[in-house]
Amino acid sequence: MSYCRFSSDCYGSDVYVYESCHGPIVIEVASSRYQSAEPRPVYPEAGTVGELADYHHATQAWVQGAHLVPIGLPNDGDHLEADGPEEAAELLERLQTLGYHIPAGVIEVLREEAE
Repeated sequence: MSYCRFSSDCYGSDVYVYESCHGPIVIEVASSRYQSAEPRPVYPEAGTVGELADYHHATQAWVQGAHLVPIGLPNDGDHLEADGPEEAAELLERLQTLGYHIPAGVIEVLREEAE
């Protein structure tokens, strides 16, 4: 199960977080980000199927026009493992404090799972 992917938030996520089949929660940290002069498409929270399809197409077009730039933070490219959701949430908060983009709600979901 993944909590978020690099493609989350219109390819704005700096982390890919998933539960490994071997037990730990894995956090893969990106070493680069997509950047474009064009604004990222905004996800339609209560969208219809058509609106979601439009968002998907807009996202793919945005990525095609964007380019990758190095992030330049201390944990670029790191592979981290957490023994459980609480430790994963703490690692993500530390990464967020350093300037990495963590999609909204991921830390909260991990904290809820820890309870």
